[in-house]
Amino acid sequence: MGPRARWETSPDVPGLRLAYSAEICRPLSLEHFPEDVFPALQMHPSASGITFATFASFERIANIRTNGACLVILSGYVKPKVERLGFESERIISTTITVKDIIQNCEEMRAVTLVNMSMDSDEFFSIPDAAPDVEVAHVERVAIFAEIRQLDSTADDWANFGNLEAFHNYVCQVIEHHSVLANAVLYKIFEREGYLCRRLQVPVADRDAIYAQSGFKSVQFRAVRKPDDVPEAGLEVLKVPSRETLAEAAARLHAVRGGLGCFKSQNALYFRVRDNFIKTARETIYIDDERFSDFNIAAKSQLQYKIFGFPAGTSMKELVKTLEALNFVAIPSRIVNLKDLAIVFVSAPQPPDAFRYQTSVGMIQIVELEKRVFNRKENSMVAPAPSGQGRQSNAKGKGKGVATPPPPASSSLNLPRPVAPLLPNPYAGRVEALEAQMEAMKGDVDTLKKDNLDTKQKLSEISDNQNRGFRDLLEAISEIRASMPSSPSTFAHSPPSKVSPATKHQKV
Repeated sequence: MGPRARWETSPDVPGLRLAYSAEICRPLSLEHFPEDVFPALQMHPSASGITFATFASFERIANIRTNGACLVILSGYVKPKVERLGFESERIISTTITVKDIIQNCEEMRAVTLVNMSMDSDEFFSIPDAAPDVEVAHVERVAIFAEIRQLDSTADDWANFGNLEAFHNYVCQVIEHHSVLANAVLYKIFEREGYLCRRLQVPVADRDAIYAQSGFKSVQFRAVRKPDDVPEAGLEVLKVPSRETLAEAAARLHAVRGGLGCFKSQNALYFRVRDNFIKTARETIYIDDERFSDFNIAAKSQLQYKIFGFPAGTSMKELVKTLEALNFVAIPSRIVNLKDLAIVFVSAPQPPDAFRYQTSVGMIQIVELEKRVFNRKENSMVAPAPSGQGRQSNAKGKGKGVATPPPPASSSLNLPRPVAPLLPNPYAGRVEALEAQMEAMKGDVDTLKKDNLDTKQKLSEISDNQNRGFRDLLEAISEIRASMPSSPSTFAHSPPSKVSPATKHQKV
C-alpha cells in the first residue's frame, strides 16, 4: 500500500486536501474558495482559510477566534467533544466530505466535523442544501467496547461466556433489552487467549442503560477513549479501592443510586455514576476518607491542578480544611512531600477564584496541569491571512456561495506556500550546536577508522616479515647440516698389514 498522507498538514509534510470545493460552501465575504491548507498549529486571529487538524492540535487552538472566515476540519463525528470545549452548536457541522491523498494520489470519503473559528457568524462556512426528497437517517452514536477477560472473571462466567458464540449472544441480549439492535453497529469479535472484545456503536440516548449492565457475568462495557480525550459527559468515573472480581463489585455496587456499572482497566477497578448522584456513590465507596467533606464530596473531577506552598507533612484533613477556607472546591488525590514543602495534586470542577493566596505559612500557588501533547516541528510557518481582494466589507448574511463544478480527479492540488516565520526558531541555536557536535564526532570516527586500517596494514606487514624470517632460518639450518663432516664413530677401520713381524724386523 505504501505511505499515506497524514490528516494534519505540517510545514514539512503536506497532509490531506479537500478533493471537491463544492462540498463546502464559502461565506459570501470570500470571492474564491481557499485552495491552500495551512498547518493547524499556526492558527492566529488573522488566519483565514481551511485547515485539517487532529483533536489534540485542535484543543491547543480552541481558544482562538479569527477575524476572517476560518474552518477547522476534524476527523470523525466528534461534535459532543467539541461542544465540551465551549463551542456553540451553530459553529459545528457533522457531515461527510471527499478528501484527497496527494501521496497515494487517491480520493476517499470521510466522516468529519467542521468547526467555524470566526468571531462573526457571517463568516461561517456551511454545507450545500440537500437534494430534494433525499433524506438519509442519521443516529448519533457513541463507541464502546464489550469485553470479557479471563483474569477478571469468575471460573463459571468464563466457562459460560468465554467463547465466541456465547459472548456474541450475551452482548446482543443486552443491546436488545436496553436499546434497539437495528440502531446499533456491531463489529467483528476480536479474540486472543483469555480475552474477547467487540467494538460497538450504540445510540447516545441508550449509553447509560448499557453501561449499567457492565460487570455482570464478568462482561464489561466501557467507552472507546484515547488518553487525551475529554471526560465523558453526564457521568463521573470513580476508582474503587477493592480487590473484588468484576462480577462481585458489580453486584455490591448495583444498589447505588445513579450507578452505571463497573469496569476494569490496567488492573484497576472503576465505578461510573451519574453526575446527580456523585455524593451518594462517594459516601458508599470512600468510607471515612479524609479527602472528602461536605464541601467537596459532590464535586466532579474535570480540571487537574497542583498546589505549591504547603509545608511537608500536611495531612489530608488539614489540606481539605484549607481549601474550604480558600473557597476552592477541589478533591486532593495525593501529596508529594519534599524537603521543606509539599506538592499537592487535586482535581476540581472549575477554576479557583484566584491562583495565589496569602496564608499564615506564606504564599500558596495553584497551577493548572497541562496535558502532555506531542510537539511536532510546526513552528516555522504562519497561517495565511485574508487578502484584501478576497473580502467584501458590505457582504452580510450566511450565504451558501456559488457552487463550482468539481475538478477532475487527476487535477493537481497546490501545496501550501511557505511564508516567512514571524518569530525566530527558539531551537535554532541548539540545533546548530548539536550539528557541530555531530560533525566533530563524525570526524573522530573517521580518524579512528583510518587508524584501524593503518594498524591492520602494519600487522599484516609484520606477519609477512616474520614468515620470511622463519623461512630464511630454516633454509640456513638445512645448509649447515648439509656442510658438516661425518662423525668419527662412523669412520671404517683399515685392514691389518700382510707383512709378517719377522720380515718387518729384518728390514729394520
